[in-house]
Amino acid sequence: MRRLTGVLLFLLAAAFGQQSTLEVSYPEYVFIALDTASVNFDFTQKKSALSRPGYLSRLDPAAYPTYAMPAASEEGWAACLGLGAAPSGSYQATPQPATGTFPSCKFAPSEVVKNGAFTVDYKKTGDSGCDGPLHSDGNLLILSNTGWRVWARIVGARPPDGVTLHVLPLTYKDPSTLCAKKPVPDSRVRRYDKVLRSSRRRLSVDPSRRRSLAYYSQYQGVYALPLLYYLELDLGQLDPDLAGESATIEVEYIVRAR
Repeated sequence: MRRLTGVLLFLLAAAFGQQSTLEVSYPEYVFIALDTASVNFDFTQKKSALSRPGYLSRLDPAAYPTYAMPAASEEGWAACLGLGAAPSGSYQATPQPATGTFPSCKFAPSEVVKNGAFTVDYKKTGDSGCDGPLHSDGNLLILSNTGWRVWARIVGARPPDGVTLHVLPLTYKDPSTLCAKKPVPDSRVRRYDKVLRSSRRRLSVDPSRRRSLAYYSQYQGVYALPLLYYLELDLGQLDPDLAGESATIEVEYIVRAR
């Protein structure tokens, strides 16, 4: 996280028995905060034990066939591997591998742990299709007296091969609606899908700009940006030795005045 802060400069000209003038001058400032302590994808937990799964796990598959996904769980991992039922059908053993690609599986978080720093409630957006209440897994809070851009990137150790972390700067309304201030159908969600890498990916600009995904708040200079998370596993690249292991991916959010 990069932080630019402004310093208040008070200039006071005063003399006994005369009128005083107080002038306040400060440069541009920008500040960012996150309301989540961790976003967990736990494939050892039973589905019934998940306390606060990610909102993408609540999507209606009929409305969002690409982005409706289970929360990470033991049952979800088994289904990804095709172990939900005993194998059936006919198989032909040959010395040559089959052509084609391995499948990939998508999972919403098992749990999003909040840090208690603040809460954000998304209200009406100006479009009847996205009137509140709206929800998100996490939120960025940006304080600034100027225009800004915000990015995210992975720092430190990279994710294991075959593991990709995605962020959608969108809100969830109900099982059949994702919102970017207006409803976003399944076919257009990909435009907002941010794959996090070591190089930074832009999440949004301030709400005064076109195509901004951030929201104003009731306070001047205070903005909120929603975040929906998911994990994608490519079975063709995933290291089998990861079974029984855990990995931590650290994400850095960067905000700068534009």
